[in-house]
Amino acid sequence: MKRIISKIIYSIPKVFLRKILLMESNPDYSDNTKAVFDELLKRKINDKIKIVWIVNNLEKFKNIKIKNVKFIKRSDKLKVRYYHTFSSFIIDSNKYIYKINKHQKRIHLRHGETLKLSLDYCSECKDVDYIIELSSFFTDTTKRIYKVSKDQVVATGFPRNDIIVNGKPLKLFPDIKRKKTILWMPTYRNHKETKRSEYQVGKSFIYGIPCVSNKKELLKVNDLLREQNVLLIVKLHPAEDKTNILKEELSNIVLLDNDYFKNDETIYNYLSGTDALITDYSSIYYDYLLTGKMIGLAIPDIDEYKKHVELLFDSYKNNVPGDVINNNKDLCQFIINVSNNKDLYKKERIEKAKLYHEYNDGNSSKRVADLFEDILKKG
Repeated sequence: MKRIISKIIYSIPKVFLRKILLMESNPDYSDNTKAVFDELLKRKINDKIKIVWIVNNLEKFKNIKIKNVKFIKRSDKLKVRYYHTFSSFIIDSNKYIYKINKHQKRIHLRHGETLKLSLDYCSECKDVDYIIELSSFFTDTTKRIYKVSKDQVVATGFPRNDIIVNGKPLKLFPDIKRKKTILWMPTYRNHKETKRSEYQVGKSFIYGIPCVSNKKELLKVNDLLREQNVLLIVKLHPAEDKTNILKEELSNIVLLDNDYFKNDETIYNYLSGTDALITDYSSIYYDYLLTGKMIGLAIPDIDEYKKHVELLFDSYKNNVPGDVINNNKDLCQFIINVSNNKDLYKKERIEKAKLYHEYNDGNSSKRVADLFEDILKKG
């Protein structure tokens, strides 16, 4: 019965579709989708079509009143099904909104540029009309992992990165006095919800951050941060188990989660307000290159990690330049380097930024909005 209904919906004539744009992001109302939405509002697209946002927490959006814009709760299956069936356009980024009618037009904005070749995750994206990327450098990879043609891949840059280039730098936890701020955004090692092998690596990192394997090492890092007057802000992946790190009381290490941000903010509003980033296999690496600031790579488990997850680059360190952090000692040295403005890989990062970013003009949202308007004109 389900298959029959799906075939009927897929074949609904175009005339029965409505001028509705369906949008989503994760977290709600954020990321690439929100940046494009803001640009569409500037162009008063909502005078021409209805825009519907699918969100998890509808309560947060009850006071947002925008002409011809509606928020619906993801768990409201009937309402979601209605708009999904009759929308002419889809713009999604993370929790995929599949095309269920052959006449629908879909732009997929992605959650991040390819650093990990998560083939299973990408194959779930299914059919799109257009998919964006940072640079034509990635086109062949995008074609392969999303199973699309070259004409469907558009190098626009990521809309969420416009704020890095154009925005006023905001400071995380402004009440905490410090000389420098390091943001640590590790990919997940201990996924709290799934047993898939790619999410179950690095079990020795009980706090969710590499190179800190026990309480003694954690306290050592905290003491050094205090001495250097540096604040370390750790933003664990939403899927990461935070139980152990929450148990500790630390003066110069704070946890950041998405509840910190207002509805019109994301971590991207704050990236250029930090002094350095620590990451590993996360696509945030590409985005942070636009700040021109120091990057540490906490990758002590890279050999083990590659057994579970295929990486884009065989020679990781040559293609992802930064201070390599393999142990607690390296981590402490990176903190000292940041504190003393000792940037060892600036030249290499600048070269890669030019390769990985086709644009650094802060107009990526405009390019995606142009693409959407072109689709709209063609009907």
